[in-house]
Order: sequence, then structure tokens, then C-alpha cells
Amino acid sequence: MQKGLITYSLFLLLILNSFALHARDIVKRDKKNSAPIEEREAILILSGLGSVAHGTKDQKQSFCEKGYDVFIPDYLSRRSIDGCVKNLQHFAEKYQLAKYEKVHVLCYIVGSWTFNRWYERFPMANIGSVVYDRSPLQETLPPIMRDEDPLFSRLLFGKLTFDLADTPYKPLVAPGIKMGILIECKATKFLWLKYDTFLKLPPRTFDPEQFNQRFDDYCYFFLSHDDMYTSIHEASPTILKFFKTGIFGEVNREACSEDPFKTYRKNK
Repeated sequence: MQKGLITYSLFLLLILNSFALHARDIVKRDKKNSAPIEEREAILILSGLGSVAHGTKDQKQSFCEKGYDVFIPDYLSRRSIDGCVKNLQHFAEKYQLAKYEKVHVLCYIVGSWTFNRWYERFPMANIGSVVYDRSPLQETLPPIMRDEDPLFSRLLFGKLTFDLADTPYKPLVAPGIKMGILIECKATKFLWLKYDTFLKLPPRTFDPEQFNQRFDDYCYFFLSHDDMYTSIHEASPTILKFFKTGIFGEVNREACSEDPFKTYRKNK
């Protein structure tokens, strides 16, 4: 596995160089909607560290032209979560998100830590709903990387990985906002490369209560954190339904029974 980890790490470093040159805010207005901004709704997608490798192509295809204006900010800061919050606030002001009738938010992992802290400091009255993409598997990686690959983590993400690993999740307390948790059940290839370390950790639970976040609904998908970038079209109809209704609808509310690592065991 060590050889595979080195190869994968070099690949990610190459991706980082490309990402650093091309990262930018993405704004996609719904061309079919001619209403003023005060009568429109928007989706704010707070991608995480996976956007470095996977980009936003499938996100744009899955959420644009669905009746919403779509915003995907380049908000990640190599310095800290506070840096991410500062960047997000600058983005919200630049694109006048507070003027929309409603803004719905999709938070990846770093996005969840960032959004909750941002909303605590800059509460925006028009936030209608939030879907948190959470993973009891992938959320073990920041502390693993901090402890086992500090140099690689710093080269790739600066101090952000360390800050994420060391910062307990603080839940969003906002009774007027509908909140849903989408729970990933599949491990990423990178976590598979860290499988021996993962086995030494306390057992992981997929119970939605363990995420320390109030929720109105929850669901499970046998998708990895990588898939939530490259194949989010499999989950986007469910996410869009939550944005419209405040519930996920007919979805899987039982933890996935599949082996989270089965894809990589077959290819071993």
C-alpha cells in the first residue's frame, strides 16, 4: 500500500499545481428565470478538499438550470478555517447573496465547519435549508494525515488540514433553517491506502446522531467522498428535493450494509 500511497500523493500534488492556477469562483445564473434577485432562490455549494482533485464539473451539471442560481465559491484558505470564513463572507458580499429570497446550502466536510462558523458570525436571514454531506469514514483522514503525513498535508493544503483535524465540530443552532444530513457509506481510495491506521481507530458509527448536528431528515448513499464530486448526479435529485420540501423523500434511512472498502478489495 505504501507504493500506492506515494504514487497517489504525487498525482495529487500535480493536481494541486493545476488547481492553484485555475481556481475561481463559479456563478451560474438560471437563464430561464428573469425575476429580480429578491424573487429568486440560489444554491450555495461549499466544496471541500476533494475539489482540488475532482473539480466542479458534475456539480454544475447536476444543479444548474434547475430553477436556481448556483454559486460555488473558491473559498478554501490554506491558512485556517477562519480564513475560509473570511473568504466566504467576501464572496457573499460580492454576489449579494443576502438579497435573494432564499439561499439553500450544500456543505461538504470543510464546508460544514466553515458554514456553521460563518453563519454564527454573519447570520443571513434568507438561508432556507442546509444539506450536510458527512462521512464517519472520510472525517478520520484529517487527523490521520496530520499524524502520519504532516509534510505532504502541508504541501497540499497548507495549515487547513491541521486546523480541521484539531477543531471539534460546532453544530449550527438556527431553528428556522431546515437541516438534512446526507451520510456517505463508502470509503475513498485514499482512506483505503490508510486502511491499517483506520483499523486502529475506535469503531465508526453511521448513526446520524453522532454528527452532533440537529437535523430534520437524513439519508444514506453508498457513495464515497470522491463520488460526491464525480458522481453527485446520483444524489442531486434527493438534495434538490430537500431544498424544495425540507425532507429527502423516499430514500434509504438504514445504514448501508455493504462493506465500505469492497471496491478496493476486489481490485487488490
